Amino acid sequence: MHRPFTPDVLSLLACPEDGSPLRWAPAPLVQELNRQVDLRELHDLGGGLVDRHMDLGLLRDDGQRLYPVRAGVADLMVDSAVLIVAL
Repeated sequence: MHRPFTPDVLSLLACPEDGSPLRWAPAPLVQELNRQVDLRELHDLGGGLVDRHMDLGLLRDDGQRLYPVRAGVADLMVDSAVLIVAL
């Protein structure tokens, strides 16, 4: 999948929760999260059921939060993030 942001733009993005840097999530992680979407098992931090696949993800520097990217648009709302636990 084509990454919609250049490295320069990515370096300007930060986690809205704690201000830490974001990086591209590995494809296998995004695939696993999309599998959980299919199973209706994935919830965002706001408590809502995630019902749409993500094309890519932006992972917080500590690896604990993932912000979905769909159709080239990053959803950087704290409630839209997904908590990443050992999968």
